[in-house]
Amino acid sequence: MKFFSQYRGLQKEMYVLFIGRVISALGTFIWPLMTYILSNKFNLSLGTISLIFVGAQLFMMPAILIGGKLADKVGRKKLIVWTSYLGVALYVICGLIPLTYLTIFLFFLSSFFFNMQGPAYEALIADKSTPDQRQRAFSLTYLGFNLGFILGPSIGGFLFKDFLWLAFILDGLTTLIGTIFIHVFIKDEKIGYVEETLGIYETPEESGSGWSFIVAKKSLILYLLVSALGGLLYMQTNILLPIQLDTQYADNGAKIYGMLSSFNGLIVILFTPLLTQWMRKIREIDKIAIGTVLFVLGMSFYGIFPFIIPMFYVGMTLFTWGEIVNTLSRSAYFTVRIPASHRGRVSAVFSLGAMVIGGLGQVVFGAVADRLPIGQAWAMVAGIGAIVLFFTLTMKHFDKKEFHLLYETMEVKTQEE
Repeated sequence: MKFFSQYRGLQKEMYVLFIGRVISALGTFIWPLMTYILSNKFNLSLGTISLIFVGAQLFMMPAILIGGKLADKVGRKKLIVWTSYLGVALYVICGLIPLTYLTIFLFFLSSFFFNMQGPAYEALIADKSTPDQRQRAFSLTYLGFNLGFILGPSIGGFLFKDFLWLAFILDGLTTLIGTIFIHVFIKDEKIGYVEETLGIYETPEESGSGWSFIVAKKSLILYLLVSALGGLLYMQTNILLPIQLDTQYADNGAKIYGMLSSFNGLIVILFTPLLTQWMRKIREIDKIAIGTVLFVLGMSFYGIFPFIIPMFYVGMTLFTWGEIVNTLSRSAYFTVRIPASHRGRVSAVFSLGAMVIGGLGQVVFGAVADRLPIGQAWAMVAGIGAIVLFFTLTMKHFDKKEFHLLYETMEVKTQEE
């Protein structure tokens, strides 16, 4: 019970977001299966699928910038709610029309609206938590998403062959219910942060773009690179892993992948409270490094043991531990280092930059991996992980100089505990 009691004392909006995320994630059927849809239903290669994903990312870039700007200008909740309603409508349309490239386009168009929400969600969570609560706040919403996600991919895997249209509609309906919950129970505020609870570096600023705050600090530039390459690593569980399973297990590949994805959600549920408690005294940068090592170890199992299904679950366990640790650290890292007035815009710039760099990396990776045995493709992933780890350690060097007051504050709190 100690592990769950750590979530007590947060603002009520955090519990509303938690429940809303659970409901919405219950219907996460389509995104985990998109690689399967493109490869199995449209017979596309890994290189072509990589290009489609990168093209979709390019298409969604304006969404992130627009979302970041609107999150700071018109309000976090308003943006989240109305973009969700538009996205849900497109999901339902996808389920009602025949499966063609138009369906794929409409799905990515719905993702355009959902991508607008990213900066708003991060800003809203930061607004509704003090610096001391921030890690627990992000941990709780992440846990909520995965409580729903544990069932979504498995159900989607079983609907994939004959009832894909139904998966689209159910995905939209669950998102609709979760959105209505947030619409009704979270107060609509243009500016959600409380100045008395802000940290040392969170004082609001009247001017400046999101980009200007990032380029002023070497540690934040390196954080952008770490996020981008870390995203490229994570992307391989949605691209390279499904391709591997489809090649090796044919029609059963989608079911195996759905079960692995649900297993990922189960591990998140079991270990997020534990890791949040156990790692509460470890700095965010150190957590990013630990998470990267776990990422690489986990994905190495897919290349080393490609025909032993139980080893995929061992690898997914290690990978998911890395995912949890990274999630606990990333948003908590930059939200205490930027002005509260610019949270949405800075989050948008980080997301956009990571999307561009990670997207270009995926094009190169997809083209090369198409010509390699699966084991060598996963070895490339391990090499990218080593680069991420190097950048993370370099980031820590500059962070100690540029945000030294945060280190002094943490040392005082550690001594008091």
